[in-house]
Amino acid sequence: MSERESWEKELEALGRDSAAEGAQPVEIAAGETETGAEQSFAEEAEERARAAERDFERRLEKAIDRRIRNICLKTFAVAAAVCMVVFLIVSPAVGVFFPTPQHVGGMGSASLEEYLGAYYETTRPYVELVPANDQQRRAWTQNRGFGCYTVGLNVLDGKQYWARTGESNVQVTLDRGRFAVKNDPERVLVRGWNAFNYRDSVEGVRADLEGLPRTSYGYISVRANAPVSIETLRESGLDVNWIEVYSDVESVADQAFRWRGWYAFSGDAVKEAIRANCDAVAAQTGPLLTERYCVSGSRDALLAYLDTADIRCVGIDNVHIHYVENH
Repeated sequence: MSERESWEKELEALGRDSAAEGAQPVEIAAGETETGAEQSFAEEAEERARAAERDFERRLEKAIDRRIRNICLKTFAVAAAVCMVVFLIVSPAVGVFFPTPQHVGGMGSASLEEYLGAYYETTRPYVELVPANDQQRRAWTQNRGFGCYTVGLNVLDGKQYWARTGESNVQVTLDRGRFAVKNDPERVLVRGWNAFNYRDSVEGVRADLEGLPRTSYGYISVRANAPVSIETLRESGLDVNWIEVYSDVESVADQAFRWRGWYAFSGDAVKEAIRANCDAVAAQTGPLLTERYCVSGSRDALLAYLDTADIRCVGIDNVHIHYVENH
């Protein structure tokens, strides 16, 4: 039986009940005149008709409410069933075809954290990605469904005087294989690749350093005129924070920026960039050489290095100023 037929039959039943109640006989009391009895009968009949009408309206209202409630319950049940199918069946099925934060593919099915650590620590000076424990990883990873994830990372900036560990300070997204930085308030993952090309002259940096207190500790990025060995840098008394061993850093930089706009983990650009770094190191015979590097040290140690090194361009990345009180 259709919904319409059921509703019509219910209305007919209500009408019959109301008509039966309104048609009940009226008794004539003894001693009443025929005219008075007719008048009393008419009044009682009218009252019964009004009562029957009110009862019909009440029953009709209840029937309508019941029907609306049933429709709402059915609609809710259908919507709930659709949502359950979408999120419990469709969403996981879609997610199977895309990388997850636990397995991004390539590099022996490394996790997103391992992949980004290898990439950023290789291509970004001063950056260090601190591995999260299992509890932190579960708390920092949000599965948004349909192959989309938001992942928190603990990334340190090595040129800062202090660092927060054990908490997420960078958020990245992995949406159906597409990687992007969502929130990086401290800009620890941002560094222009022109940092080694368009920097200050040695004389300008020397003048800036000489204007600092002797207790200052500075970080500089250097591009040398010729490759220098890591041992030479270490023997200078400076701390070696980062070295670059790519043969074509501009090409790798271009890959890095394009990585944010295409399916990184379905291609091999980033993996090849990291492998190129390893191959370049392995191919070198004798001491490890580099032309672009980041070093840090006291003000006087940096000034001494600028006086002896063969530098094309240099820039100051950060300075920590320590004041000593005179007693």
